[in-house]
Amino acid sequence: MNSVLSSHDSWPTVSVVIINYNGKEYLDRCLGSVLSSNYPNFEVIFVDNASSDGSLEYVKKKLGRSPRLRIIRNERNVGFGEGNNIGLRASMGEYVALLNSDTEVDSNWLKELVSIMNSNSSIGIVQSKLLRMDRPDRLSSAGLLLLPFCGWTIRRGGDAVDDGSFDYCDYICCCGNGILIRRKIINEIGGLFDSTYFVFFDDVDLALRVWLRGYKIVLAPKSIVYHAHGRLVKGGRYGKTEYLHYRNCIRMLIKNYSRRSVIKYLPLAMAAMLCQALIIWKESYLIHAFFRGILSNLKFLPDTMRERYKVQRLVRRVSDKSIFERIGARLTLVQIYRRHLTHL
Repeated sequence: MNSVLSSHDSWPTVSVVIINYNGKEYLDRCLGSVLSSNYPNFEVIFVDNASSDGSLEYVKKKLGRSPRLRIIRNERNVGFGEGNNIGLRASMGEYVALLNSDTEVDSNWLKELVSIMNSNSSIGIVQSKLLRMDRPDRLSSAGLLLLPFCGWTIRRGGDAVDDGSFDYCDYICCCGNGILIRRKIINEIGGLFDSTYFVFFDDVDLALRVWLRGYKIVLAPKSIVYHAHGRLVKGGRYGKTEYLHYRNCIRMLIKNYSRRSVIKYLPLAMAAMLCQALIIWKESYLIHAFFRGILSNLKFLPDTMRERYKVQRLVRRVSDKSIFERIGARLTLVQIYRRHLTHL
């Protein structure tokens, strides 16, 4: 490390933003562990996305007097990305940490994140190691890897025994849970999350903008977060979840890939999506979801192109090739479909 932080004043202030939607069953473990973190300078911004399970009332009654905790209630469910953006706008920390409400953290999770962040100014995001809440000896993920040809990601070590073999990795793609980011970098890359996604691929979009700006995303293997993976993301009726996957993936590629990469990879990505709907799931409503995703992108293409201009002209400092070489997963299509995919 470049510097050793010792006194309380030396540790930068961190704003921990926790997004919640109907996660009442996890809130004792999540907020209790976060508020007990072994870190001197932090605040917690709890953002409730119009939960209907009594989450907000429960937190107000049980923890509302905590001096570290600030509670924000959204009048409607604005989605994962915008919920976090709202928390960010209400926060004051030099660094911002993001957590889902279906998590429990180790007491040193935040100190480990900050220590690694402070060790190198080229680091833009630090990712905690996520362990399964139901089987804490197994990984939920040790960061993500990108599949460049389609924009999907795979979980590093997903469901593998946590024996340390996935602890050492210099370059990863991050998820939106258990991460620490510098506030100044959020400003440099045009904001935190793209609120138009609602949910899915907003984390990939964030990670690519950080890499495009020339910063690194690294794993903090001693920063432990236990995650009830997938418990708070329920599949929608009539392919709503799949529709969001298809729609957001296409937008993410158009926004962030170079012109050459868009021409090369967008047709492959759409072919992979259609292949998934036709061959893997064999459900007619998923074909409908696929074409809805395409039509939605055509409708909002002017907005996507405006966002693309910002990314390509104002954010980009490095090439797609250099990013793909660092965080890209080298798998065949057959191998991909045999593995659990984070964004499928």
